[in-house]
Amino acid sequence: MKDIIKQIQMAELVKQPKIKDSKKAKIRKIPPVIRGIILLSFTGLFLLMLHGILAISPDIDLGVLKVHWYALTLLSAFTVCVMLVSRLAAGEPELVHVDVWEGLVFLFVPAIIGARIYHVVTDFQLYSYNLLNVFAIWNGGLGFIGGVIGGALGLYFFTRYRKLPLNLCLSLVAVVVPLGQAIGRLGNFFNHELYGPPTDLPWGQFIPEAFRKPEYIQYAFFQPLFLYEALANLLLFAILWRLWHKGERSLKLVIIYLAGYGAIRFCLDFLRLDGRSGIYGLSYAQWLILFAYGAGAVYYLVKAGRPKAKDERSMTKDQES
Repeated sequence: MKDIIKQIQMAELVKQPKIKDSKKAKIRKIPPVIRGIILLSFTGLFLLMLHGILAISPDIDLGVLKVHWYALTLLSAFTVCVMLVSRLAAGEPELVHVDVWEGLVFLFVPAIIGARIYHVVTDFQLYSYNLLNVFAIWNGGLGFIGGVIGGALGLYFFTRYRKLPLNLCLSLVAVVVPLGQAIGRLGNFFNHELYGPPTDLPWGQFIPEAFRKPEYIQYAFFQPLFLYEALANLLLFAILWRLWHKGERSLKLVIIYLAGYGAIRFCLDFLRLDGRSGIYGLSYAQWLILFAYGAGAVYYLVKAGRPKAKDERSMTKDQES
């Protein structure tokens, strides 16, 4: 009789984890209909704000303080990047014990500082009348190239400090950064900035009169450049994410990211209306992107030519012997 009772108790213990797992699965799995409703709701809400039917302000006034949407989008982008980097790093033996939060602080803070410095230097006319506005980062103004330089330096020092493989860390970050950029571009939407020429397209962005350029004050709807860049970044993220899950871990991911975003930025800069400085009709960012492409092409050609030179030397030696 005792043996029968023990067998029954053991069977119940075995069944309990399965019940818990099934409950967790039910909690985690959202029905497709509910997911569709949520997606449509957020899309509808976004379109209402995009067309100006639902008014939005750059900040939330809580009385004692103001919370800026730009800061919230940057924080959201940072949080999502931490979650994804943690997930990807967990599958790499060299990075399993890495504190991802610490690593991304090393990366994120220098990237923001570098991006701000680059923006202020290339658009100094916006801050020359009041230098204190240089520190008002919540009003927008981050330069991609400065962010890449600052982030790369921060990641380099972190890998040296923690003795981690630099190439693997660079590749991992390159996969996630486009998604963070796509989320961050929503901050430009809330700030009513990063818009292009006037348009009558159905997806035109309504810009309140207070945020319009003086020469375009009579227009209400403009090309939503923030949206174009966000969607292009999502596509770039999807490509890099797929390559990573196919086993790609080399610096090829970094090159694809830099080349991909460089092309996105180069094309969209032709539509920008923010009075950027430049030379011969191109902005400084566009010239730097062209220079980077040229330098990369020269490096590739030189590197590709080296093995051939070695082979030719070995062939001549064989012939002489």
